[in-house]
Amino acid sequence: MSALERKAHESFEACGTACKSLPADECFWYMYCDGVCSISNSFIVGKPVKKEKGAKKVISGWDVDKIHAWIQKQGSCGEVRWPEVHPSTRCPRGKSKAPKTE
Repeated sequence: MSALERKAHESFEACGTACKSLPADECFWYMYCDGVCSISNSFIVGKPVKKEKGAKKVISGWDVDKIHAWIQKQGSCGEVRWPEVHPSTRCPRGKSKAPKTE
């Protein structure tokens, strides 16, 4: 564990610094709450919530530079190809209907 990781629990800023010091496959997102720093190697998008009385404050952040680099590395997705759905395999009115076999 690095010195930055050992200090990550001290503040939101220290948590973010620890995340940013790690490789992209280890930290894109971080969250700080009451002396606990959590990191993730996936993208997590949240939404603002009203703070309830007595609830602890949770703050999160993203390493945007790593996320942009990851997106560039992935390249274009190309054309979307949807699977063909056959009427005989649909489930009418919640009942399962298996295709006929011969």
